[in-house]
Amino acid sequence: VIAPKNFEKTSFEYDIINVKTGDVEKSVTLKADSSVRVMVTGGTEYMVVPKNLEVPGYIVTTTSTPDSATVTSDKIGNVSVDFTHIYVVGLNTEDHYAYIRGYEDGTIRPEGNITRAEVATIFYRLLSSEALAAFKTTENTFTDVDSDAWYNLSVSTLAKAGVISGYPDGSFNPNGKITRAELVSIATRFFTTIEVGDSKFSDIAGHWAAKAIDEAYIKGIIKGYSDGTFRPDQAVTRAEAMKIVNGILGRPIDTCVLIEGIKLWPDVASDAWYYYVVAEATNAHRYELTTPEKWTAIIINEIEY
Repeated sequence: VIAPKNFEKTSFEYDIINVKTGDVEKSVTLKADSSVRVMVTGGTEYMVVPKNLEVPGYIVTTTSTPDSATVTSDKIGNVSVDFTHIYVVGLNTEDHYAYIRGYEDGTIRPEGNITRAEVATIFYRLLSSEALAAFKTTENTFTDVDSDAWYNLSVSTLAKAGVISGYPDGSFNPNGKITRAELVSIATRFFTTIEVGDSKFSDIAGHWAAKAIDEAYIKGIIKGYSDGTFRPDQAVTRAEAMKIVNGILGRPIDTCVLIEGIKLWPDVASDAWYYYVVAEATNAHRYELTTPEKWTAIIINEIEY
């Protein structure tokens, strides 16, 4: 949503309208020459429409069509307002299913690296039913993602949804280690709102993902290191990926109770910083959404691997 900037008004209101039902899903207010990203129900077509704007001394009306929306003043002429269709990729945040599994030897390898294909697969498993209906596909344009690859469905679907992208040479590098910057960049595409702020990390100035890193920091999804760095180009560990995904899903970990039937891992020490992070990511459970979250039962995982 982009507010018009060449108009004598300091703020503008917009309605986000469900094209199918005609209902107003959300309303936003912007200052001139500013923008905001808003998440609404996925898999539906939306229209962004400016409301009638009151300006003392002016007669201002708003008109819109399926292709455009225009604010008209009787004194300074027409001000065009950007029109857009919004296709939002939603995640299933209600069900606390296990979205990552271990290896055949019974380990989870929390300090091992995670690949770009594995991250795509995690987010695919977590997509809302609306998002799957809108974006599910096995077709992609990447030069190195074959149709019979185990990760093809996940990569193709997230690429169609605009959540992931490849490299200038047309490749995706599915088996490459994903960096901290790349994972955070993906994570911010699921944010429902954007909060402006500065992470003050000492090593991200000029980095291509600096804005996303700042957004994730302000949201509390990432913290960085004690020396004030973020290390954006460092490979992500599996435990770090789980922590970020838990944060995006709004799944505060239960550090108080380990209920009967919980799956534990031989390579996750009880005093490791990621002990409860891994438990949250690898156990499907019912819960009470308190702070911290309270588990009430282990349940059958309904995510297909």
